Amino acid sequence: MPDSWSTYNFLDFVDVNPTVSLKSGCSYSFVEMKDLSNDKKFVCPSTMRKLTGGARFQEKDTLFARITPCLENGKICQVKSLQNNIGFGSTEFLVFRGKENISDSDFVFYLSRYPIVRKFAEQNMIGTSGRQRVAKDAFANLELELPSLPIQQRIASILGVLDDKIENNLAMNHTLEQMAMAYFNEYCTSKNGELPDDWIEMKVGDLVETVSLTYNFKNKAKVIFLNTSDILDGFVLHENYSEIKGLPG
Repeated sequence: MPDSWSTYNFLDFVDVNPTVSLKSGCSYSFVEMKDLSNDKKFVCPSTMRKLTGGARFQEKDTLFARITPCLENGKICQVKSLQNNIGFGSTEFLVFRGKENISDSDFVFYLSRYPIVRKFAEQNMIGTSGRQRVAKDAFANLELELPSLPIQQRIASILGVLDDKIENNLAMNHTLEQMAMAYFNEYCTSKNGELPDDWIEMKVGDLVETVSLTYNFKNKAKVIFLNTSDILDGFVLHENYSEIKGLPG
């Protein structure tokens, strides 16, 4: 281990579920579990709600999904764009924050996505099948070799630049998707749109093939179960699982 690294207990290095002062009945930025993505660093609040309970956090805290299957799916994000820099969210979040003079909150985010930390959390979930959770106290048994604060900040800065580029690319892709949809609407759904000369009118059924297949689930304990509400903005949000009993196949 390098001289600038030390062995830490996770709870000595990370402030888990830190105190955030919110007033009951007042409205604050609210983050739902569905707002988190496993391929984005940041999550922004989806709405404002009156405080009734749930995890409390402030700007740059890390939200760590503690319930199955969200934990296994990597729902871990750093929160930003909170009104007045504070907010609350799902009760199924653990909140991680850096400790003063010990750890950096940006580094804590990257640490929380580290495979060793995620695997430890998954292996220490408790509860009934389908509703298992990892508790804060479980992390008291996790020890890691970690760098000094200046090195943490350098690591987080380098990784942050890469994440900023990813965010910019995603924003550009979103803009292109909107342009493509506007183009599609102009030519395919608008009654006033004139078709280009090399286009022809066809029925959708002539372009696609519908399929209905039955799969053998005998070797599976549970399978992904999709509802129509699981399809959002062109993506399938596969977080719901079903026991195989009663399913075809």
